[in-house]
Amino acid sequence: MISASKEFKEKLKSGASLVNYADIVLSDGTELHLTYKDFMIGGCQVEDKTTSGKFGVGSVIGKTLAMRIANYDERFSKYDFYNSAIHLYVAMLLDDGTVEKIRKGIYYTIVPETPGNIIEISAVDGMYRLDQDYSAST
Repeated sequence: MISASKEFKEKLKSGASLVNYADIVLSDGTELHLTYKDFMIGGCQVEDKTTSGKFGVGSVIGKTLAMRIANYDERFSKYDFYNSAIHLYVAMLLDDGTVEKIRKGIYYTIVPETPGNIIEISAVDGMYRLDQDYSAST
């Protein structure tokens, strides 16, 4: 269950906007903290899906993250996002001026990003680690 304050829930019901934040740990240990200003409009999509496209008994649902980061000033060009861990949050500005963040998961970039003015990152949740050959099982 996702825990949120009463104000967060009430504002969400009344149509308040959510924004994304992300803390990214690169493979070299560098940490980046992205705010909603770093994302392109609509630049953060999470999709649930199974490997077969069907949901049957014993199926596992993995999540895929598609992120588009604004890089017009090239401040992210020096970073390699491949093999990074992305801690994704949705957030809302509360009436007292604070920002409440709710963690939406950890995603791992296993596909190299597309560099340029817009950095496109594809990442998956930890379910990808379950894709092992049965012969490796003891």
